[in-house]
Amino acid sequence: MGTDITLFAEGFDGHEWRPVPPPLKEKHRSRKKKSQVVLTLQSPLAEIGRPYNFFSVLGGYSVGLHNRGMEIPCISESRGAPPDTNRLLKAIIEENHKDNDYCWWGLSWMLVSEFLGFGWDEERIYYSAFVRAEFANLFHAEKDFPKAFPENGKLYEKGKGRLPASSVEVGWSESVRDFVECYDYVSESLIALGPPDETRIVYWFDS
Repeated sequence: MGTDITLFAEGFDGHEWRPVPPPLKEKHRSRKKKSQVVLTLQSPLAEIGRPYNFFSVLGGYSVGLHNRGMEIPCISESRGAPPDTNRLLKAIIEENHKDNDYCWWGLSWMLVSEFLGFGWDEERIYYSAFVRAEFANLFHAEKDFPKAFPENGKLYEKGKGRLPASSVEVGWSESVRDFVECYDYVSESLIALGPPDETRIVYWFDS
């Protein structure tokens, strides 16, 4: 079991929000009925996989065991579904509400301009550990993990084994852009959909 994201996008055409990319048109046939054209929504992030760090920043939840207890900046808290979403997406959301066996959560939406305007480089994720005193001066809470830290050096976690007598607690950090590891893929995919102020994403998580 794991956590996945379901994400669709909509573009505003001056009158209403429409799916982007456009829905796929597929013909379905049955013995009793004539062939029917069925519209299927496409996700602009179909190949995203399970980047839990990105899920945590997008959804405002600590997704994944290694993120528990961490303070992770989020773009926005859950807003629910937009009231004027397109009919295909609205039907999917309503169907999910009816399915008691489908574990989904964190339904929300945001404009692509809001996503891009988030402080991806300014906001940081903070870490701490213990190191031998001789390496303590390499670390700074507002800087990345030091490249000068030796490959055979060890980081010690409080509460996990005995700490060396000369150990010192140190801190470092990384930008949220580096933390999520998929910013370029996501931002380029969303920008390609249309004007950021007229394009939005609607998403939720399921596990």
